[in-house]
This record gives sequence, C-alpha cells and structure tokens, in this order.
Amino acid sequence: MAKLIVGDLEFEWLVSDKRKHPAVVVDRDGSLQVRSSPQETQDDLIRLIESKRLSIYMKLAQKGKLLKPKSEKEYVEGEGFSYLGRSYRLSLVDAGDAPLVFDRGRFFLDKNCISSAKELFIQWYTQQGKKHIPALIRRYSSRLGEKPAGYKIQELGYRWASCGKDRYLYFHWKTLMLPLSIVEYLVAHETSHLREMNHSPEFWRILSSLLPDYQERKRWLAENGAGIGL
Repeated sequence: MAKLIVGDLEFEWLVSDKRKHPAVVVDRDGSLQVRSSPQETQDDLIRLIESKRLSIYMKLAQKGKLLKPKSEKEYVEGEGFSYLGRSYRLSLVDAGDAPLVFDRGRFFLDKNCISSAKELFIQWYTQQGKKHIPALIRRYSSRLGEKPAGYKIQELGYRWASCGKDRYLYFHWKTLMLPLSIVEYLVAHETSHLREMNHSPEFWRILSSLLPDYQERKRWLAENGAGIGL
C-alpha cells in the first residue's frame, strides 16, 4: 500500500483493477484514501485531490469536531443507554431471570454480571437488530425489485453499515442505538447498493426514490453518530 502526500494531506493509495474511476475518501476516523485503477498516474491523482481540496478540508474539520473522545459508559445505577434514539436508565438488581433485561422502559442488569456488561449489551442490541432490520430490508428491497443474499449484524469498526460484493448487507450492532429514522436511512442506503455499488449520481437518485429526505438523515448521522456507543 503506497502513500501519496499532497501538501499537508497524506493519503493511502489503493489500486484496484476493478475500479473504473478514481475517488478520494475521507474515512470516519479522519484517515484519507485515494483509490484508483492502475491506469491513473500520480500526477492524475494529485490533480484530482487539488480539485477536491476545499471539500476535503471541510470534511476533516467536521470530523475534528465529531471525533472528540466520547465518555465511556459506566455500568452503574442510573446510567443512560440509548435504544432507537431514546435514553433508558439502568438499574442493578441482585438477581434476575436473565443477566440483562429490558422491561417497562428500563434496563435491568444482574449485579453479578457487571464485569461482562458491555458484552451483554452488545448481544442485546444485536438481537434487537434481528427484530427490526429484516422488515426494513424487505420494505426497501421490494421497492427496488432487488433481493440481498442475507444480512449480518456485527462489529464493523468505524463503519455503520456496508453492502458486500456477495450481496450481503452488514450493519453495526450499535445501529440500534440510533433513532429509527436513521436506522431506516442506513438500511435504505445499503439496499440501494444492491442496484448501484458506487456512490454515483445514479446511486443517490435511487436512494432519493426510497427516502426523499435522505440528505437530512445523512446530515444528522454525520453530526451525531460519532458520539454514540458503549
């Protein structure tokens, strides 16, 4: 993997025989990539980066604001945990029917399971994803006349969701901490990739046909998503 430095910007240069057009990517963690086919020269990519320099700086500035370290959750009485955009308090109990239970608008955690609380919450959010996400996939894929190979809810690092070349749709477990309208956006976004893999004008047209207000939802995620997690 090569490096490409343009002024004060440093990029990872990724080359793929399958890529038709070069692209500049500002990842969620603020890292920079330039992706190209073997035909593009370094000078070609420098010209591309220079043409997008203002946009790159704006995205980096935004992520500089968004990527402030978030406070880690504490598994103590009264701590708030988000579920579909609403915060619910945690209660510690001496013993329960299960290590972690959500009931009557509150989380109940067995005091003996505090050391494994994060893993229990991840399992719980994953299970909730299996309840909510399939119906949304069916809603949007049927409207497009497309059918994914399946879906998975798992740890995705900095990514909220993705559509694989195998036509599987992947969603981060913490997607279930987001408001339902944003979950809808992520599912519609990845489902649109079943028709158009790249973020081309056609892709955004497809997504707009599913969610006319997708830009508002996308903006909310960009401004608020980095602070969500355990």
